[in-house]
Amino acid sequence: MAPSLCLYVHWLQSYNEKTSVFKTSLKVSLKVICARALITIQQSNTSIKRHSFSIITS
Repeated sequence: MAPSLCLYVHWLQSYNEKTSVFKTSLKVSLKVICARALITIQQSNTSIKRHSFSIITS
């Protein structure tokens, strides 16, 4: 009984480590995606402003 319990505890710890690593990578990738989206939005906003400015000035 004791060896199997130790194995189970060991498996549980390694499983928790794997899931925490997965969760962290998921959080990081979400942050990266959000940052990229924000950058893209800012870039498109600037290009729209430039475009409208060139229409106004022309």
